[in-house]
Amino acid sequence: MLKQEVLIVEDEDIQRRQLARALHRDDRSIIEAGSGEEALKLIAAQRFDLVISDLKMPGISGLELVKRIKNACPHTSLLLITAHGTVDSAIEAMKIGVEDYLTKPFGSEELNLVVDRIFEKRDLLAENILLREQLESQFSFSNIISKNHEMKRIFRTITSIAPTDSTILIQGETGTGKELIAKAIHFNSPRSDKRFVAVDCGALPDTLLETELFGHEKGAFTSAVVRRIGKLEYADSGTLFLDEVSNMSAATQVKLLRALEERQIYRVGKNEPIRVDIRLIAATNADLRKLVSEGKFRDDLYYRLGVIPITIPPLRDRLEDVPLLARHFLKIYRDRTGKAVNDITHAAIRKLMTYLWPGNVRELENVIERAVATVAGNCIDADDLLGIGKADTPASSSTEFQSDVSLSEKLAGTEKDYLADLLKRFGGRTDLVAEKSGLSLRTLQRKLRTHRLKSDDFR
Repeated sequence: MLKQEVLIVEDEDIQRRQLARALHRDDRSIIEAGSGEEALKLIAAQRFDLVISDLKMPGISGLELVKRIKNACPHTSLLLITAHGTVDSAIEAMKIGVEDYLTKPFGSEELNLVVDRIFEKRDLLAENILLREQLESQFSFSNIISKNHEMKRIFRTITSIAPTDSTILIQGETGTGKELIAKAIHFNSPRSDKRFVAVDCGALPDTLLETELFGHEKGAFTSAVVRRIGKLEYADSGTLFLDEVSNMSAATQVKLLRALEERQIYRVGKNEPIRVDIRLIAATNADLRKLVSEGKFRDDLYYRLGVIPITIPPLRDRLEDVPLLARHFLKIYRDRTGKAVNDITHAAIRKLMTYLWPGNVRELENVIERAVATVAGNCIDADDLLGIGKADTPASSSTEFQSDVSLSEKLAGTEKDYLADLLKRFGGRTDLVAEKSGLSLRTLQRKLRTHRLKSDDFR
């Protein structure tokens, strides 16, 4: 175990030794210095986690010492010891980054309590930095994989717009990776050290969506027993991701447009505005332009959201990415499960390439995760790809080529057949159909209504 490296700086020998004895622990290494000058020499020679210094010393004072340490070793924590008459100087030192100060006289218990608190804070900051690095690595542009020409063009676009604050509208079918793109933009932007806040506008009824976005005051309505901060306010200085924005009611659209234009919001039940600074990324699987023409979505909000539009092609239009993505997901779930599954056979790849993937990348990920979990050997074969056999393959649902229908009609028919097959297989259980298809339950229910498929008919 790594020891806590502590330097005690005190010009009075007796007090310095008392401090060293009070702080002695098996997991600590204590070094002593009798002056500021001696301390600076030690700091130049080795790294210290914590420096504890008296404020009043001959030569280099404690205040001057901590200033020099902060400049030379910004990650070293600092604790000042002061007498009653020098508290103002200790407070001044806090302003330049000293973690805490102790006023004489104090006992060993109080000293250790403050030191333990400083190390707990250091550990927490180290964990946060590690998590941040993991997130930035997970959502780096290098993790967005594609050979497809259109996807490469999208990568170039998001690389150039990430450093800006421009509002972005990401459009694409369910499962194409809209949120992954949004997170990649955020974690490669100047706001990467701030919050990324996601709201699924399709998962909430409109009465709840307004308070979810804007918050409310205590007593604003019957069930408002406490004040609640809305997601727009919570995301201040960071990025707000609004998924399925097409599900927003006209009234909420008006409030969102006003918030974007004025850069301020009003909590429900509050008259005073609250300033917010956010970067907004919206996403939808609907054709917003069509909804605008039908009067179902405000044109002014559409133009406000779509400053930079990005349309992600479905996986069936970039089947050349399937082998890349399959092996990418294989590595993820192999590492996560610890199973020695090293490759996918050519037969398995061919099977993956003949499927049209109505659930897109999310469905492919589910299939590979399931294969890694269930495969007995160290290689995934075609028979290990459960759920995408010929009976499930939309391409094989009709053997007769139909040239008298449009592409959208053909795809709609294919999707309907696919969902009908799943409903039949799972006895009308929409939860299992949603899991198998990679669709959210809400999206599945919407598609079933569109295709006039009733789950009860398959029970």
